[in-house]
Amino acid sequence: MSKRLTNAAFETEILKSDLPVVLYFYLPWYRRCKEFTPILEQIRKDFEGRVKFGKIDFECNVDWAIQFNVKIMPALLFFTAGKQVEFMEEPDELEIRKRLNSLLIN
Repeated sequence: MSKRLTNAAFETEILKSDLPVVLYFYLPWYRRCKEFTPILEQIRKDFEGRVKFGKIDFECNVDWAIQFNVKIMPALLFFTAGKQVEFMEEPDELEIRKRLNSLLIN
């Protein structure tokens, strides 16, 4: 699926990206994340080449979760030009697609 991110890659993959970026915070064992992951994977395929997707295991990256105030899974953060522009907890597919299309238009 999405690229798993490390601290070292954050600046180059997120902050300096020419494309909009979606970060997916998840818990691999959590039922809601297991149900959501295939939906996000389809969205990733549909926006391939136009949006970057990153995947962050909440338990392995608690510092990032705290930094971005992530408390509910699944959670998505949207970045454009190195700045966070959206935060969604438990988003639905339509909501995500609308936001991505909006980011690509602007």
